[in-house]
Amino acid sequence: MVFHDSALLEMAALKPETPAALRGVKGVGDRRLERYGTAFLEVISGKPPESAAARVS
Repeated sequence: MVFHDSALLEMAALKPETPAALRGVKGVGDRRLERYGTAFLEVISGKPPESAAARVS
């Protein structure tokens, strides 16, 4: 599990467009933002999850 359901619901409602906005979601700390932020922002913006999966190490 990367994020709790509550964080995912908040992301879906807010649709953050920047790392700073994503960092404002409860449950997104510096470590998770660094590791998963770019991939999640891509998916939130409408890109397919498969393209973002390559960004997660």
